[in-house]
Amino acid sequence: MVMRGAAFSRATRQLGFRVQVAAGLLSLACNVFAGDTVGERVYGVLIVALFVFSEWLSDRMEGREVDVERERAAKRAAAAEKGRATRAANKQAAERLVKSGRRRMDRELAKLTEGR
Repeated sequence: MVMRGAAFSRATRQLGFRVQVAAGLLSLACNVFAGDTVGERVYGVLIVALFVFSEWLSDRMEGREVDVERERAAKRAAAAEKGRATRAANKQAAERLVKSGRRRMDRELAKLTEGR
């Protein structure tokens, strides 16, 4: 059903779902009551069930673009995570360098002030 497409708003999709359910129930009732025998009524139910299944299946179908977009999003997320890890590692390395520089400076200062 067109109203249930991804291009429409949530409210329109809900309305489309309600219309589809109402039409499906009406179709089911008509197909059951149109049959004179039990076999015809079961056949009517099966026809409506197949229609509902085909509509459900068509709602689940996605284009190849969706897979491409998911792959792009996964790559972006992986790159962002790698960037965060790299920045954290660089920050730790800089902190270690500063700390070792301070220790070295303190040692040299201590050597210079020992003789006084």
